[in-house]
Amino acid sequence: MFSDLIDQFRQTYQNKYLTLSEFSNILDQYARLDIRCDLDDNVKEQLYKFIKEKQQNVTYCALETVIIEFLLQQDVIQPKSQINLDSLGKCARKLPLDMLQSITNDFLLQFKNFYKLVANKYVSIVDYRELERLGKELQRTIKINSLEILRFIQPLVDNQSKVKIDEILELSNDLEKLLYEQNRRQSKGPETKRPIALDQSADDNHYTSEDENLKQNNFISNASIERKNLTNLIYQQTDLIKQKFINKAGLPCLSEINKTTQCIEALIANLIKEVDVKTKKIEELIIEKELTSGSLQQFEIEIQNKDQQIQLCLQDNDMFQSQINQILDQNKELKIQLNVYNEELKSITRLETELKEMQIENKNNKDQLIKMNKENSRLQLNNKSLMGIIEELESKSLQNKDVDILKKSLEQHKEQINELEIKVDDLQIQIQQLEDLNQDYEKAKEGLEQQIIELKRELTYYKKMLENTNIENQQLRNSFMPRTSILNSQQMNGGGFGRLSKMSIGGGLTSSKIFIIGRNSSQRVSSIRGNQQAMYGSNFNPLEEIQSVPLKIEEAQDLDDQNPDQQNNNNKQIQIQSRIGARINLKYENSIVEAIKEENEDKEQVFTVSQKPQENQLLQQFDKFLGELGTKNLEELATDSQCIKIDENILYYRDFLGIRDDPKALEYLKLEKNIYKQIIQRCFSDGVYRIDAKGKKARRILFLTEHTFYIFEGEKKPGKLSRSFPLKNIHTLIFSEASPVICCIKVAGSDDYLIETFKRSELNSFLTEIFASYKIPLFQVEFISQFKIKFKGVKDEIPISQVIKKQTNQDQGTTPTYKVSSKQGLYSQNMGWLQIFKKKMFQGDWQEVFVILTNVGLVLFKKPGDAEPILFISFVEAIVIKNPSFETSKQYIIKIRYENCDSEFVFNATSAILLDQWHDAIQNAIIEQVKQKLQYMVHQQKQVVDHRTQTMMDQSESQNHNNKLS
Repeated sequence: MFSDLIDQFRQTYQNKYLTLSEFSNILDQYARLDIRCDLDDNVKEQLYKFIKEKQQNVTYCALETVIIEFLLQQDVIQPKSQINLDSLGKCARKLPLDMLQSITNDFLLQFKNFYKLVANKYVSIVDYRELERLGKELQRTIKINSLEILRFIQPLVDNQSKVKIDEILELSNDLEKLLYEQNRRQSKGPETKRPIALDQSADDNHYTSEDENLKQNNFISNASIERKNLTNLIYQQTDLIKQKFINKAGLPCLSEINKTTQCIEALIANLIKEVDVKTKKIEELIIEKELTSGSLQQFEIEIQNKDQQIQLCLQDNDMFQSQINQILDQNKELKIQLNVYNEELKSITRLETELKEMQIENKNNKDQLIKMNKENSRLQLNNKSLMGIIEELESKSLQNKDVDILKKSLEQHKEQINELEIKVDDLQIQIQQLEDLNQDYEKAKEGLEQQIIELKRELTYYKKMLENTNIENQQLRNSFMPRTSILNSQQMNGGGFGRLSKMSIGGGLTSSKIFIIGRNSSQRVSSIRGNQQAMYGSNFNPLEEIQSVPLKIEEAQDLDDQNPDQQNNNNKQIQIQSRIGARINLKYENSIVEAIKEENEDKEQVFTVSQKPQENQLLQQFDKFLGELGTKNLEELATDSQCIKIDENILYYRDFLGIRDDPKALEYLKLEKNIYKQIIQRCFSDGVYRIDAKGKKARRILFLTEHTFYIFEGEKKPGKLSRSFPLKNIHTLIFSEASPVICCIKVAGSDDYLIETFKRSELNSFLTEIFASYKIPLFQVEFISQFKIKFKGVKDEIPISQVIKKQTNQDQGTTPTYKVSSKQGLYSQNMGWLQIFKKKMFQGDWQEVFVILTNVGLVLFKKPGDAEPILFISFVEAIVIKNPSFETSKQYIIKIRYENCDSEFVFNATSAILLDQWHDAIQNAIIEQVKQKLQYMVHQQKQVVDHRTQTMMDQSESQNHNNKLS
């Protein structure tokens, strides 16, 4: 019924502006079907004025959206969280509380992206009408909820209908702070707030139900009231008759009277039903009459409006043609000016290149002049010495008068001078070679010194490990426990189905097994079944776990702030360090094994007689248990009551890179498992850019467990460990207000760590959950635009503005990465790294690209921050396939192919969760595009039908007019 009424109104009020009377009439028709649409006249006038101010005129589409989105959602009751007004900023205090209570992470991200677009397009002040126009375009093209964003910006408008961009930035920062406080309050005490909200919602529902009952009681028909009055009169008369005719003679009369009364009641009920049917028909006829009268009036008004529009269009046509001619003339002039400017630019670029070449030649000439001056000075000194020798010889020649002898001696001296000059040149070449060798020796010396420092660190590390093992060995000697007690209390790594499972060996002890459900569970179960006999034989030693696992995790060396030359030297020295470390580890492990064997031999000599039969029984029971466990199917394990089920979606919830199963990550998870004895180990991973004191960037991988913060080198997979520290040492997180991606992590007793990440809020939420679960004092979160960072190797703290300035100087005028990345993030929330398959002649290759999902296709970049994309993949007539039949070693594959052509694109994701997210997002975008295409086709068909009907009506009117004239 409600949908039929809406269709009627759409047909009658299409392409028409509503008056106040029509507006109130439509609301009254809605109120007959739904009581929530029953409004007072004052409220109707206010609603009509509000829509007219926003859209300049009131249409039926606007009224329908208001009714559906606001009036019909009155029964939705959301729990309201308490807000501390003193903690709000200046801009946030201008907003009402109900708007502040409805903030979400998605809305905050859209608000930030809207601010970045406005800040890049305008300078400092924007007109509010421009913002409304921009919001309508974004809502039509990119599907951003710009109307809700403009509701938050509207209180910032001044008297001149203008908005400051700085105030929008302050408002976004205030909203982010408010959202952080709400999340923190929920993590502290979610259990105390729920019952209050439930009580409030229950009270509100109670009041609404009472109001509805009162309204329903008021709408009781008059026919039912009359029917009750008649029945009461009949029963009163029967009671009087019974009192009068108590004797037996009056009993048949009473029976007849009762029969007549029953007949009368049946007739009255039938009459009442007929009356109700007739009243319903009358009401329907009245509604149809009103609708037809309204439609006739609307048709007349539409005819008048169309006549006026035709006249206006004819008047405007001439004006538009004159304007088009003027624009064409201006376009020709602009083309001529552009050609002139291009020629001038070409000449300017040619002159600039010539100037650069001349400058380079001048520098070379200056260097040559300096060298020539030095040589001239040296030759002048040689000439002076030679002139002195010549004068002495001339004096001697005058004395001796032996001219021939002097000439011969002069020739000999000249030859000697030439030979000396040649020797001097050779000596200079040898000096340069020696200087180069000296530099090489100094570099080698620095590398050897660094090796010595690292070896010393390793020695101290292994000394500490030896101390810990000695202490544990002493504890084992003091405890002097038999082998059976160790078997019953020791945790076995890999036992049961899952990591860190506990199994007991013995008749009277209970066994608890772990069965992991989720992704790749079947593969893990099959691998465990096949290797049971290899892992646990009859000669099982529970102390092997102590031998193979180190007992202490030392903090890794921080390599982020080293120079590139030092990093290259470190890469050259990895082989030597690995050999030395392997040699030391073997000696250490052999020493521990020998000590444990000696202890076991001493214990076995004491308890051999008493414990041999017990050990044999335990081993037999253990082998029997493993044999029964190997014969069980996956379905039997799933229904086993002793099996602990773990959903791995919890473990991979924030593993955005899918590196939980990487060998290095598993190594560190195994260490923490043995230390903290945990079954479920949550983790976080993300690819970031590390920024150093010089403003240089480098790709890093963050891997967070529930206890430790690991930082690895690498882009796709974790490489060398760069830095690590405990999570509890984090005391402050700084979020830059100047950029939505820059984050600084301050660690107690260590240097700060400056990164650029797209998942800043996810990192904050993960850390708050971990701190709340372990009841650790929460770290501080600061939202500031200017702050100082403590880098390694630098005495004084450096402000963030200085680091960004160095970064822009290195880019040589190009836009920084975080600005371009934030612009790219405006168009979609789905973006990240994927691998694309490139076909070649005989084989293919996988290339890593940065992908952004839009509503029309995929945009591919070499790296985040590039202004120009390398490829665009359209969604027109596209089909997305998850895990297709494709010959490759990759696991998480997505294929995009087209219906009318053979071209296709193959991608690979880093994890199964990202595979599902990308597949769902691409599929939703394709479906949305197909829906828009169908809507557009339907709209075109409607326009064609309307045009035909209009032409038919015009022809009929012209014929009638001709008939009247004739």
